[in-house]
Amino acid sequence: MRVGMLIAVALTLLLGTVPSSATTPAAHTYLAKLDRAPAGSQAALVRQAGRFEGYVCSPDPTVTRTFARWYRGAVDGFGGFRAVLPEGIDFSGNVDGARFAGTVRNRAGTTFAFIGARVSAGPAGLYRGMVTYRGHAVTVGAIVGSDGTFCAAAHSGARLAAETERSPERLARDRIAVRIGPERTRAVLSLVTRLATSP
Repeated sequence: MRVGMLIAVALTLLLGTVPSSATTPAAHTYLAKLDRAPAGSQAALVRQAGRFEGYVCSPDPTVTRTFARWYRGAVDGFGGFRAVLPEGIDFSGNVDGARFAGTVRNRAGTTFAFIGARVSAGPAGLYRGMVTYRGHAVTVGAIVGSDGTFCAAAHSGARLAAETERSPERLARDRIAVRIGPERTRAVLSLVTRLATSP
């Protein structure tokens, strides 16, 4: 009887570990440069289990203030994705296999198209971190392109809190540090390799 109980416990533990790893697909990262935008303007998207998280940023202050946001939503069965923010910014397109294409457009009609590809995450990819800036918690987003192109911005909710310096400090393959605002507050960002479990 003791042996039987041990076998049952072992099977429970073994089988209990299988579904989470077997049913949770890996996340894939896609990067693209914005067409006809200032040099270094980029879009990133991480896709996992029918959902996505996207980000847009640029070394150009005007593009950053207008489009540097986090975009989240669902990916349909054909690879289509779309997120429309309350301020009217529309981030949409298609991600399928190794290809990533779409547009980002604001309410005034300013539009940037992008065509990119899937990358092996790290060091290229989408980065995110939290830091206290001027007494408030802010989220810092950054994109490191396959060619090393870099852009980042700091956000307090939907509002742009501060711009960042243009040269990150590489801490590890999946971590960077950036300085934000005139105070040069240091923020450590980690590579986004999976999406949160909630939509």
